[in-house]
Amino acid sequence: MTCGEECMSIRRNWSRGLRKNTMSQNWFIMKSCAKDFQSRAKLSAKDAIHVACAYHGRCESFLTCDDELIRRAKRLNLEIKIMNPVEYIREVEK
Repeated sequence: MTCGEECMSIRRNWSRGLRKNTMSQNWFIMKSCAKDFQSRAKLSAKDAIHVACAYHGRCESFLTCDDELIRRAKRLNLEIKIMNPVEYIREVEK
């Protein structure tokens, strides 16, 4: 099961109220997601954990000024919009 599939499964279970994860389970899942993101998109460990936390936390947007991180993280095809703050403001003002 890929990180995305695992996280989607967890999200479905939470929304159904079937299972609540402990903090250590959440951390384990985020770490495994980060490792997956790191290998698939060639992210640094720190960048991978930040993206994994945003993904696991169901964020709509992930803002960064790091153009390389934006470029690489977009390879993951996540549901999160990964962009710089200027792009975000332009999008919000539409």
